[in-house]
Amino acid sequence: MMGSWTFKECSLHVFNDSNDKISFDYKVLGLSKGILTLQDRDSGETSVYKSVR
Repeated sequence: MMGSWTFKECSLHVFNDSNDKISFDYKVLGLSKGILTLQDRDSGETSVYKSVR
């Protein structure tokens, strides 16, 4: 998905510029050593992302 994002006060909002029905809101739980931990605001599900370079 191509889109945009905003980050404010530990909240990450990801959205599609051409379709406002596609958007996601996350609480940032942590970012350390290339590992980003997010919690979905709706479901409460936690996701972990690791930077690979």
